Amino acid sequence: MKEKIVTLENLKRFLTSVRKRANFLEIADLISDFLVVIAFPIVACKGAWYPITIVVLVDIFRLFLRGAWYYIPFHSTAHGHNPSKDFNAILYSVTKITLVLILAAIKFHETIIKHSVLLLEYTRCWIWYVIVAITIIETFRCLLHTIHKYDDDWLYKTNGNIGIPNWISIIRIAVVIITPHIYITQSAGKNSNLIATIIVILAIASDVVDGFIARKTRSVTKVGKYLDPLSDKAIFFPNAIALIWLLYRDSLLTGSKRIFLLTALFATVAIIRDVIFFVWFFMAGKKIPSGIGASTVDKKRMAAICFWLISTVLALFYADGKINSFATLFSIFFIIVTAYLSILSVKTDYDRLHDALNQKSSY
Repeated sequence: MKEKIVTLENLKRFLTSVRKRANFLEIADLISDFLVVIAFPIVACKGAWYPITIVVLVDIFRLFLRGAWYYIPFHSTAHGHNPSKDFNAILYSVTKITLVLILAAIKFHETIIKHSVLLLEYTRCWIWYVIVAITIIETFRCLLHTIHKYDDDWLYKTNGNIGIPNWISIIRIAVVIITPHIYITQSAGKNSNLIATIIVILAIASDVVDGFIARKTRSVTKVGKYLDPLSDKAIFFPNAIALIWLLYRDSLLTGSKRIFLLTALFATVAIIRDVIFFVWFFMAGKKIPSGIGASTVDKKRMAAICFWLISTVLALFYADGKINSFATLFSIFFIIVTAYLSILSVKTDYDRLHDALNQKSSY
């Protein structure tokens, strides 16, 4: 991979590239985001700060990607056009702005929701979920094409095509980002916990599917090996924080904070491990052209996280009875297992990364 030293002068040239290459899409997106913030009471749903913050931050990141496309070197296998300015980018901007306008129209005609069987009670939340999903998906599309232009190892032997396995990983990230909002705001009514948990389970199941497709079609890519653990963290981090918050809220009602404190402690261990490792891995792992996929310990850890999520939701959903007792016990057990595997995986991943770097240096 080509190394580029980050200096103040390079940063200034990059920001100049962003400013000069901005077009009507950047203007439309930034204006729409600005208007959403200004018109927050009109387009807001319950807990709207969460989806709106995600959309604004991701749109700002995508603006920098548009400038980066012209700033970085060009590879023959990359697409010759900026993916942030093609038909897909236009379609995204138009769709997002249209959905925001629909949110405003619903606010001014709330009686429609009350009398129409075609609209759900929580229509505004679900429209925001669609906006969040398409924003994340479009930004990942731009990101992967931009990275590939810089280093064609990332989408090696794909002619710059993202590929079905990587699309599944991207969609998985886009979908699980909304589940914490469903848990906390109960945006699907009385079935909110069930729907959010089903989404999480399907997301975890899709992790197996994309890996199988990649191996079967021989389309394993370096970017796929990065997207896979990133999607795992997207499943764990936001949902862990949401469920810990719900446990804290329940502890205030019941007066017992032991379960909350235990869960928060061991979940924090797992989260800190991932934060530290990701910083370290991306500093050293970028030197490996093939990338590094998930280890056996990582897969066991993800399974423990899945069981922890399910058992915690059951404990929250069934406040009394035997189900609550067993679910609470399993919840504590699996978060402890997750913390243990998190610590164990540091040594495992360090050894794998060290071996990969040694193999590279021996060529």
